[in-house]
Amino acid sequence: MSQTTYAEQSAYLPGMKGDARDDLVISAIGEGAVPFGKYVCRGTDAESQCKLPAAAIDVTTVTNRLGVALKTHAIESSDSGIPTYKDKDMVSIARRAVIAVVVEEAVTTASDVYVRYATGTGSLGLGSFRASDPGSEAAQLANARYVKGASGSGEIALVEIDFA
Repeated sequence: MSQTTYAEQSAYLPGMKGDARDDLVISAIGEGAVPFGKYVCRGTDAESQCKLPAAAIDVTTVTNRLGVALKTHAIESSDSGIPTYKDKDMVSIARRAVIAVVVEEAVTTASDVYVRYATGTGSLGLGSFRASDPGSEAAQLANARYVKGASGSGEIALVEIDFA
């Protein structure tokens, strides 16, 4: 029997590089689970660990910023959500690149880039991207901009970061 219906799929998956431009990728040991496409900052051991943000200073302080967790084919995808690096896995982190991220609200190329550091209403988890602060839950990320928007929560946008 032939297929008569199909679901539209995004051209991108969370944590994918958005284009082939010059980039900078580093690695750090995950302090806790780190989903693909989430913002990460320095961990307890600032030289070797990364973690999801837990306070505004993890997003706003230049020396705390690391980047966005990249997708890897070494971790199998599943239908139960965004694939995730496990605690103590070596995490590939884009410091300068265009990356596909899942956003919590509609964003445009004119939107400011905010990152969630506290859970709350509409939260897709720590390290998620947004266009605004819903109330002491997200901080604005400098040296970042949306290069492709998204129409609403759970959609994929492209964010360009440069923390090099």
